[in-house]
Amino acid sequence: MKGLTRKIAWKRLFVLTFALTMALSFSIAVSAKKTPTPTNSTQGTATESTTATKPSRPAVGDKITVGSYIYKVTGKNTVTLKGFADGKSETNVVVEDTVKYNGYTFKVTKIGLKAFVKDTNIKTVVISSSVTDIARKAFFKCTNLEKVTIGNGVTIIRKKAFMGCSNLGIINIKSKVLTTVKADAFTNIKTGAVINVRSKKVKELVESVAPSTVKVNVF
Repeated sequence: MKGLTRKIAWKRLFVLTFALTMALSFSIAVSAKKTPTPTNSTQGTATESTTATKPSRPAVGDKITVGSYIYKVTGKNTVTLKGFADGKSETNVVVEDTVKYNGYTFKVTKIGLKAFVKDTNIKTVVISSSVTDIARKAFFKCTNLEKVTIGNGVTIIRKKAFMGCSNLGIINIKSKVLTTVKADAFTNIKTGAVINVRSKKVKELVESVAPSTVKVNVF
């Protein structure tokens, strides 16, 4: 009787052990299915685009600031120099052929109306060949201005452009295409000032409006 009881007990223990083993195996199998397979980082990785959007082109009429100067957009690729930006000033003004703004290049074609009027910090001015027009009173009463170089693209110097620049003693005009110099463009510049030009035709034009105290030379 004791032997039979012991045999039954062993059978129950065997069945219980087998059941536990199967349950553990099933649990491990389920866990394995749920665990994601590691992905190689060099394969199949989605990359987001990082291409920067270029700013829109300034519209005609917009004002833009580049360095110490402010410009007004006058065409798709052209601007007029309006003067110094707020809080800015330069002793030596250099008007460049072109300026760049937000990736766009603009040609400087004009110095605007009263651009530097009564600015007493300016001593020299160099105007590039891209400029065709020096507007009225552009440098009116810049009393410490001493020397001006005008590039070979200028066709017109408007009324009172340099009037009242009482220390202006040297003006070099490289342009041979200058066709118009308005009245009083050089009135009240320094007595004995010299204006150097590149052709006899331009000399005659400048002499017709320059004060008698100013000498005009061909160089």
